[in-house]
Amino acid sequence: MIETTIDEIKRHEAYRSHVYLDTKQVLSIGYGLNLKDGISEPLATKILEWTLEERLQVLRKFPFWEQLSQARQEVFLNMAFNLGIPRFLKFREMLKAAATGDVAGVCQEMTDSKWYREDVGYRAVELVEKFRVG
Repeated sequence: MIETTIDEIKRHEAYRSHVYLDTKQVLSIGYGLNLKDGISEPLATKILEWTLEERLQVLRKFPFWEQLSQARQEVFLNMAFNLGIPRFLKFREMLKAAATGDVAGVCQEMTDSKWYREDVGYRAVELVEKFRVG
């Protein structure tokens, strides 16, 4: 039943990757998901899980990924979620340092960034420390 209904809705609703106003001027996304009343916490958690899985697939392609401790992998995954993959990849010097096992260099590149200084506040402090300790 669910699969048939999904197929029908996909035929009836155009997929949109960004928020848009529907015909009733209600903010919507995806296949007509109404955002007027927000989303439930379980749905938000599921979206978070799916997003992290997508980000993780990209991060696993780094040759050094398996050499990182779980804590350090978690730091990069957290950053990749927060920044999005395109912005995360702009941390070129940080990634070079990670590739050579230079923990201090990774932490330095993190703290020298606008992300650290202006964007996320204490989150960045916590993540730098977590990476440092490993």
